[in-house]
Amino acid sequence: MATINSWGSQIPVEVAKGGTGVETLLIHGLVAGNTVGAVTSLTAGTNGQICLGSTGADPVFATITSSDSTIAFTAGAGSLSFQARAGTEDVTGIVEFGTAAETTTGTSTALAVHPAGLNTKLGAQTQYGVVIGGGGAGSNLQALAAGTATQLLQSGGAAANPAYSTFTFPTTTAQGDLLFSSAANTVIALAKSTDATRYLGNIGADNSPAWSQIALSTGVTGTLPVANGGSGQTTYTDGQILIGNTSGNTLAKATLSAGAGIGITNGNGTITIAATASGMGYEEVTDVSKQAVVDVVYTLNNAGLVTITLPDTAAEGSTIGFIGKGAGLFKIAINAGETVYCVSQSTTEGIGGSLTSTEQYASIYLVCTEENVGWVATSISGNFTIV
Repeated sequence: MATINSWGSQIPVEVAKGGTGVETLLIHGLVAGNTVGAVTSLTAGTNGQICLGSTGADPVFATITSSDSTIAFTAGAGSLSFQARAGTEDVTGIVEFGTAAETTTGTSTALAVHPAGLNTKLGAQTQYGVVIGGGGAGSNLQALAAGTATQLLQSGGAAANPAYSTFTFPTTTAQGDLLFSSAANTVIALAKSTDATRYLGNIGADNSPAWSQIALSTGVTGTLPVANGGSGQTTYTDGQILIGNTSGNTLAKATLSAGAGIGITNGNGTITIAATASGMGYEEVTDVSKQAVVDVVYTLNNAGLVTITLPDTAAEGSTIGFIGKGAGLFKIAINAGETVYCVSQSTTEGIGGSLTSTEQYASIYLVCTEENVGWVATSISGNFTIV
């Protein structure tokens, strides 16, 4: 049973009469009210704890913490200090703004960038300009002037800024296109040719490339050899033709040679072949000796005696004509086994036989009547010595 004191209150003195309603309190503990009921003696806090209220409940001592670790707390006896943590790449915290110089240098990992420092770092910017490294102290950035349409950005090498080209470049190309300069500093695309065996040629007054076929009159040099299907020749004279050469595999230029009874006239792009009036060949002999062949008329013209020898072989019907012209006259020599018949006379058979003119312009025609050995004079003009 509670004890009643002299002023009529209980012991311990109740709250309504100015007491606490409890006989003892916890050492170092705070007192929490309970309307008219006895107070509550709270448990004493530890170093650095603070008393925190709680709706509908007694306050309690608790240790303050930082949910994201950005604030560090140091608790002491009757003391509590707060310290904002420095921010790093791994820790959220408070950071210091770097100066413009520190921003430009760019060596710190703990300083924050402010607008003025960032502006110094970035340098003056140009609309549509390309940002490049400044290359100076702190490697400031800078912006190039904007290029014009279809220009290309080109390297300036190790010691200079890149720059836009003075030439322009097409914005699009197609498969097979070739690029060339149509004018100074203007590159355009030449569309591919879909025709077979086309080659690039320099066409027109400006010599711009274009697809074309090779012009043989102006597009090739040298002489196409026979081995590659050519003639190996570049110039010709009237009447020349190409004649094959088996041993050298070449083509030679030559004119036709007239045989007995044939006349050849060479013209500009023409060859005329015709039979002569006599049907025989003609040759003027100016040497003192000559080996005759069949079907030729010989004019013998020398100041000395011209000796002309009958052929060893002759087919029946072969004819030879002899006409004197030179003052030395001429002699027809006979081969072994041969005989010349002159009406009622004949030469000695074989090498010892002969006919010699005695007048300057004497003439005689002989026809072979016996193959190789027998000849008959069909026409005689002038006198001959027959041996």
